[in-house]
Amino acid sequence: MSDLEDLARAYTLDVLRCLDGARKGRILRFLLDSDLIYRDEVIIELRGADLSELKLDGADFRRVSLCETSLEGAFLDEAKLSAANLRDVDLRGGHLRYAELIEVDLCRAKLQGADLFGAILTRANLQMAELEGADLRQAYLEGANLEGAKLVNADLSEAYLMDSIMQKACLRNANLKGAYLDRADLSECDLRGANLEDAILSKAILVDAKYLDQQLETVKTLDKAILPKVKKSA
Repeated sequence: MSDLEDLARAYTLDVLRCLDGARKGRILRFLLDSDLIYRDEVIIELRGADLSELKLDGADFRRVSLCETSLEGAFLDEAKLSAANLRDVDLRGGHLRYAELIEVDLCRAKLQGADLFGAILTRANLQMAELEGADLRQAYLEGANLEGAKLVNADLSEAYLMDSIMQKACLRNANLKGAYLDRADLSECDLRGANLEDAILSKAILVDAKYLDQQLETVKTLDKAILPKVKKSA
């Protein structure tokens, strides 16, 4: 960064700290409209910025770099965030209903209690993301990477998870009722207490999945699924 860019960043972060959610939204919209925070040519780096309770429903954040920012409690319903860099972001309690998050990078993001109802997360990177208690009902997660994600008590009912990678994910007490898990990789995931009633698991990979045997009777289909090997008694 040049001295001028450093000064612009420091001034911007200082101003954001003093504003409420609506005013933060106006500043961020100016930066967006001025092409100052796009990922390919970032001019003002907002890493570590406090954008909590930001009010920008429907805003266009495509390809924006907001990694490590605090967006706790932000209002981003129907926002466009495809291909955005949101690694390590704090979105706890965020409002992202029907948001467009195609190929977004949410690796290690904090999304506890976030409202992602109907959000489009196709091919999103959610590795190691913290999604405890998140609302992902009817969300589109086709081809998403949820390896190692924490989904304890998350609501994934009727979510679309075809071709998703969920290896080693923690799905304890998660609601997967009616979820579409065709060809999903659930190997080594923790399903203790999970609700798989009417879930579709055709061609899913369930090798070494934990506590799956407790749920199999309620699954809608396991056609051609790869199931854990039955342990033979000694």
